[in-house]
Amino acid sequence: MTTSTPSLRELEAFRETLWSGSATRAADRLGISQPAISRAIAQLEARIGVVLFRREDGRLRPTPDALALNEELTPVFDGLKNLQSFSTRKRLPEGGRLRVAIPPSFGTAFIHQQIALFADLYPKTRIHHELCTSSEATRMILSGEADVGLTTSPISHEGIRYELLIENNAVCIMPRDHPLTQYSSITPRELDGQRFVAISRVHSSRYIVDRVFEKAGCAPDIALETTAFLSACDFVAAGMGVAIINPFPILDWYSDMIVARPFTPEIVYRISAMLSATPETDWAGQAFVRQLKRNTISTTKTPTVPEENCQRILP
Repeated sequence: MTTSTPSLRELEAFRETLWSGSATRAADRLGISQPAISRAIAQLEARIGVVLFRREDGRLRPTPDALALNEELTPVFDGLKNLQSFSTRKRLPEGGRLRVAIPPSFGTAFIHQQIALFADLYPKTRIHHELCTSSEATRMILSGEADVGLTTSPISHEGIRYELLIENNAVCIMPRDHPLTQYSSITPRELDGQRFVAISRVHSSRYIVDRVFEKAGCAPDIALETTAFLSACDFVAAGMGVAIINPFPILDWYSDMIVARPFTPEIVYRISAMLSATPETDWAGQAFVRQLKRNTISTTKTPTVPEENCQRILP
């Protein structure tokens, strides 16, 4: 067994692949090729003498050793984040203001923690937090009323610059005592006829979900429609049915009340930050987006369940 010290690039490749569930997405995030990611992981496995990923149903699934290694690496990468924050803090000016326009589904503990962290790094910066729809956040960026907004539906506009923060896959959520908790993943056929909490058609993702069901020849029993993923979680926790949602950044709020399982076929959600496209964009907005990009990936995990506690979904 090789015992040489792993390189930072190997560890970065491992972490990105673990959180994204895909070597291709990890490569995009790190700005390198997919084969380079695969080589880095293979080299890391050779150095430490364990298998970190297994391919199941077309996806990379982390082994227990991979999850244990990730726990060991958390303080290492937290230290690197702190070092980067220190460097940024020394370069940026004091004072100024940060105006953040956030849709309600993103106005959760994660964003509140990020704003509090920013305030701690830049205590002389005055911060304004606005809850609004994605379209209102877009308008506020264009009018100069906000410095940063969040959206899942970027619309091409010459006055706005979009920064991808994170992309992840839809999950199916259900009450903790629901029969579907026995499955390791959920497909449309498991939801055929199931009481279902649907996201309103004001969200583009609703049309994607509808097409997935139509293609599979299945149809859930829609008990309720709602415009917000947060509300969907509340209704599911109350026993009104199951739902398909974007897990970030709300899922951790409900971990004691609901269970999440990966949904296949994959439905990808992309969350982007919005900034003014003008060259003189305020430093505080740019610094806050850099902070979000550093911290979003470590908060999103693919829900898993021990193999012995679930049934395997067969094609």
